[in-house]
Amino acid sequence: MGSSWLSEPMTSSAESKVSNARFALLLTLISSAVSAFLLSHHEMWRDELQAWLLARDSGSILELLQNLKYEGHTPLWYLLLYPLTRTFASPVAMQVLHLFIAAGFVYLFGIFAPFSRLQKTLFVFGFYVGYQYTVVSRGYMLGFLFIELACIFYPTRVARPLRFLGVLFLASMTSVLAMILAGGCALTVASRKNAIAVFLVSVTAVVWLLFPWYMGKIFDPFVLGRYNDAARRVFFAVFPLHDMKLAYNLQGLAGVLILAVFGLLTHPIRSVFLVYLAGMGCLLFFMATLYRGGAWHVGFIFMFMIFLLWLLRIEGSPQWKKTISRVLSLGLAFQMLVWIKVAHEDVIRPYSSGKAVAEYLVRSNRFKEALISVDPDFTGAAIAGYLHQRLYYPRSGREGTYVVWDHTRQQRMSVDKVVELSIQKARELKRDLVMILNEPLSEEQRGLGLTSIAKFEGAMVESEDFYLYFYPLERRP
Repeated sequence: MGSSWLSEPMTSSAESKVSNARFALLLTLISSAVSAFLLSHHEMWRDELQAWLLARDSGSILELLQNLKYEGHTPLWYLLLYPLTRTFASPVAMQVLHLFIAAGFVYLFGIFAPFSRLQKTLFVFGFYVGYQYTVVSRGYMLGFLFIELACIFYPTRVARPLRFLGVLFLASMTSVLAMILAGGCALTVASRKNAIAVFLVSVTAVVWLLFPWYMGKIFDPFVLGRYNDAARRVFFAVFPLHDMKLAYNLQGLAGVLILAVFGLLTHPIRSVFLVYLAGMGCLLFFMATLYRGGAWHVGFIFMFMIFLLWLLRIEGSPQWKKTISRVLSLGLAFQMLVWIKVAHEDVIRPYSSGKAVAEYLVRSNRFKEALISVDPDFTGAAIAGYLHQRLYYPRSGREGTYVVWDHTRQQRMSVDKVVELSIQKARELKRDLVMILNEPLSEEQRGLGLTSIAKFEGAMVESEDFYLYFYPLERRP
């Protein structure tokens, strides 16, 4: 790997800078072309389209901000989508915007990240950057872009703190998890004398602000059992194959080992060590007590590790240079294999069946005036985003597009009750009923008068397989 522990020797020659810029541009062009191909085969699922629908169907920016109070997300991604929805009718525009954001991340990483070109290439074509945070259009990549800028500005953070803290503030406005990482990175501005005090105050503030309901549960036996699961999240962040055959407790042990290694790596550099303790500690606490998270949340652990290695390289840490470089390359190579597997699956299978359902309903003119009822309601955004039509959600009794996660919504409702309420609503409106469920009705439930008209199966998101039933107006008394 050359003389440095993570990259080839870094030089300041003009020739080297030009060569590095050419490499970054080539890497960006190739990765963007591959991502564009994958995006053209990717059917957006509910979490992607929920953001688009919130931005599209909010009457003003103030109303959008009010609607976000139930989402659990900070507003920057939605604010970017708001003008986009006023210009373009199709949510494909969101995918194009996201592709440009991802391209910006890759280009900056190619130029500034202190890793070898092989490692940069493996990272860009790995599971997280190559798929999870590029093909799936969420606000997370935007947050990583700002944290990446913070890494670039890190050497001048003391001389120019406003620039450094400014991009961290923007990162915190993209998601709660990015807010946690940005808060940890902000500790590096503190002087050595007050760094420990700032660290303790910051962690206390984060815990108090983000997790007030859980303060009394930190040592609850149930929550303590979930810390092992949080350690497993670390293992899966590095090895993102959830069907990997490894004993449950061994996964947690492997996660603890990974955490210990990063603790040893960062410990010699106090500022980076505090970032590690604050960021990783709060991430794992969040996953243990508030929300376990999916692959898109677990990925924050891995991305944080990459940023930590970046900071260590800037600080000139020589700790285990050759060993860490080799392990990093092997880990990134594994993630590239996962990327190939998942990307191929997304090409040959629908990610969500929502788009196919919407296209079916548009083609079928007889359902044009029908009431379309969807349950569970959280799956409805995957259909509404492509259908451009209001849906009925029995669990909340609302007609709309996006889901409102307030107390009006009933989380648990039997299928019989869902069907009953849907038929009742259709009768009130004197319209035919199309009932969309993500599980097939039993023979007994079909006795309620619903006729199966279509089914869409095989989605990568299993909860977004859909089964359509019809209840015509003339069947009613």
